Amino acid sequence: MISTSFKAAFVLCLLAAALTPGWAASWETCHDVTGAFNVTSLSVTPDPIETGAPATFSLDATHDVDVEDGSLEARVNYFGVRVFQKSGPLCGPVECPMKPGNRTLQFTEDMPLFLPPGRITLTLHARRLDELDLFCVKIDLFKKKKAEEDGKATTTYLSGML
Repeated sequence: MISTSFKAAFVLCLLAAALTPGWAASWETCHDVTGAFNVTSLSVTPDPIETGAPATFSLDATHDVDVEDGSLEARVNYFGVRVFQKSGPLCGPVECPMKPGNRTLQFTEDMPLFLPPGRITLTLHARRLDELDLFCVKIDLFKKKKAEEDGKATTTYLSGML
């Protein structure tokens, strides 16, 4: 028979795992792209993202190249399968020309009204007009409703065990 203290400790561990900020966005540079920008940090607001609402992606970067114009490609994968792709001008969302130095680049995009539950990976890939790669980052996102549902479901399940 399982002791009450062991059961309580197990429940607390499950609850902590469900309510930790594991749903927050994380990011990494793309392994197959060496860009001219060194992305030093990235944030997403709100975090976690919300369906049907705008999300702002802020990248802090340093670079030693001039950028007069370029393009930005966004790809969305759901469990590794591409479900959305969009390309457009880099300048407009960010101010150009860009001289070498440190800067923060911000992109705001409206999230779809429906996002499936689970892990969503957004890849942002920027190039200069001469095809020089500027940066490429992969951002793991989770939608807010999924995180809330999991926290509530875990709490409900765990309360039934006590």
